[in-house]
Amino acid sequence: MKGMSEREYAAHSGLSRGGVQKARKNGRLVVHDDGSINAAASDVRRAEMTDPDQQCRSLGGDRLSSGPGDTTSYITARTALTVYAAQERQLTVQKNKGALAQAPSHLATAVCRSAGNSKPF
Repeated sequence: MKGMSEREYAAHSGLSRGGVQKARKNGRLVVHDDGSINAAASDVRRAEMTDPDQQCRSLGGDRLSSGPGDTTSYITARTALTVYAAQERQLTVQKNKGALAQAPSHLATAVCRSAGNSKPF
Protein backbone atom coordinates (compact mmCIF):
# COMPACT_ATOMS: atom_id res chain seq x y z
CA MET A 1 0.00 0.00 0.00
CA LYS A 2 1.51 3.30 -1.15
CA GLY A 3 -0.63 5.76 0.80
CA MET A 4 -3.06 5.94 3.69
CA SER A 5 -6.29 4.08 4.31
CA GLU A 6 -9.55 6.00 4.79
CA ARG A 7 -9.27 5.65 8.57
CA GLU A 8 -5.65 6.80 8.61
CA TYR A 9 -6.43 9.80 6.41
CA ALA A 10 -9.44 10.65 8.59
CA ALA A 11 -7.18 10.76 11.65
CA HIS A 12 -4.56 12.75 9.69
CA SER A 13 -6.99 15.36 8.34
CA GLY A 14 -9.39 15.65 11.27
CA LEU A 15 -12.35 14.50 9.17
CA SER A 16 -14.73 11.68 9.97
CA ARG A 17 -14.44 8.52 7.94
CA GLY A 18 -17.74 9.43 6.27
CA GLY A 19 -16.27 12.83 5.39
CA VAL A 20 -13.28 11.12 3.80
CA GLN A 21 -15.57 8.82 1.82
CA LYS A 22 -17.63 11.78 0.62
CA ALA A 23 -14.47 13.72 -0.37
CA ARG A 24 -13.21 10.68 -2.26
CA LYS A 25 -16.52 10.26 -4.07
CA ASN A 26 -16.57 13.96 -5.05
CA GLY A 27 -13.00 13.90 -6.35
CA ARG A 28 -11.42 16.00 -3.61
CA LEU A 29 -8.87 13.30 -2.78
CA VAL A 30 -5.90 12.01 -4.78
CA VAL A 31 -5.95 8.23 -4.85
CA HIS A 32 -3.11 5.85 -5.79
CA ASP A 33 -3.63 2.91 -8.18
CA ASP A 34 -4.04 0.52 -5.25
CA GLY A 35 -6.89 2.63 -3.79
CA SER A 36 -4.90 4.19 -0.98
CA ILE A 37 -4.96 7.96 -0.43
CA ASN A 38 -2.03 10.25 -1.27
CA ALA A 39 -2.19 12.43 1.85
CA ALA A 40 -0.01 15.36 0.75
CA ALA A 41 -1.66 15.77 -2.65
CA SER A 42 -5.13 15.25 -1.16
CA ASP A 43 -4.53 17.97 1.44
CA VAL A 44 -3.61 20.42 -1.33
CA ARG A 45 -6.59 19.45 -3.50
CA ARG A 46 -9.05 19.68 -0.60
CA ALA A 47 -7.71 23.14 0.33
CA GLU A 48 -8.21 24.33 -3.27
CA MET A 49 -11.69 22.85 -3.68
CA THR A 50 -13.27 23.53 -0.29
CA ASP A 51 -14.97 26.82 0.64
CA PRO A 52 -12.94 28.56 3.40
CA ASP A 53 -16.08 29.49 5.36
CA GLN A 54 -17.21 25.88 5.30
CA GLN A 55 -13.81 24.73 6.52
CA CYS A 56 -14.02 27.17 9.41
CA ARG A 57 -17.52 26.00 10.35
CA SER A 58 -16.53 22.34 10.15
CA LEU A 59 -13.74 22.99 12.62
CA GLY A 60 -16.17 24.69 15.01
CA GLY A 61 -14.85 28.18 14.39
CA ASP A 62 -17.06 31.20 14.66
CA ARG A 63 -14.72 33.79 13.22
CA LEU A 64 -15.94 35.96 10.42
CA SER A 65 -13.60 35.72 7.47
CA SER A 66 -12.82 38.66 5.30
CA GLY A 67 -11.34 38.57 1.88
CA PRO A 68 -12.15 37.39 -1.62
CA GLY A 69 -13.92 34.25 -0.39
CA ASP A 70 -15.96 36.12 2.21
CA THR A 71 -19.63 35.13 1.96
CA THR A 72 -20.73 36.24 5.43
CA SER A 73 -21.94 39.64 4.28
CA TYR A 74 -24.03 37.99 1.56
CA ILE A 75 -25.45 35.45 4.00
CA THR A 76 -26.25 38.18 6.53
CA ALA A 77 -27.93 40.33 3.89
CA ARG A 78 -29.89 37.39 2.52
CA THR A 79 -31.06 36.45 6.02
CA ALA A 80 -32.15 40.03 6.73
CA LEU A 81 -34.06 40.14 3.43
CA THR A 82 -35.81 36.86 4.22
CA VAL A 83 -36.79 38.04 7.72
CA TYR A 84 -38.08 41.34 6.32
CA ALA A 85 -40.15 39.56 3.66
CA ALA A 86 -41.64 37.22 6.27
CA GLN A 87 -42.55 40.12 8.55
CA GLU A 88 -44.09 41.99 5.64
CA ARG A 89 -46.20 38.95 4.71
CA GLN A 90 -47.29 38.59 8.34
CA LEU A 91 -48.38 42.24 8.46
CA THR A 92 -50.29 41.83 5.20
CA VAL A 93 -52.13 38.80 6.58
CA GLN A 94 -52.98 40.65 9.80
CA LYS A 95 -54.15 43.68 7.83
CA ASN A 96 -56.35 41.49 5.61
CA LYS A 97 -57.88 39.81 8.68
CA GLY A 98 -58.65 43.21 10.16
CA ALA A 99 -56.33 42.69 13.11
CA LEU A 100 -54.43 45.87 12.24
CA ALA A 101 -56.14 49.22 11.97
CA GLN A 102 -54.91 51.82 9.50
CA ALA A 103 -53.97 54.98 11.41
CA PRO A 104 -55.46 58.19 10.05
CA SER A 105 -52.88 60.19 8.11
CA HIS A 106 -53.26 63.30 10.30
CA LEU A 107 -52.53 61.19 13.39
CA ALA A 108 -49.39 59.71 11.83
CA THR A 109 -48.19 63.21 10.90
CA ALA A 110 -48.77 64.46 14.45
CA VAL A 111 -46.88 61.52 15.92
CA CYS A 112 -43.95 62.08 13.56
CA ARG A 113 -43.77 65.78 14.33
CA SER A 114 -43.80 65.13 18.06
CA ALA A 115 -40.95 62.66 17.59
CA GLY A 116 -38.94 65.26 15.69
CA ASN A 117 -39.42 63.86 12.18
CA SER A 118 -40.79 66.07 9.46
CA LYS A 119 -42.38 63.35 7.32
CA PRO A 120 -44.75 60.55 8.27
CA PHE A 121 -43.72 57.01 7.56
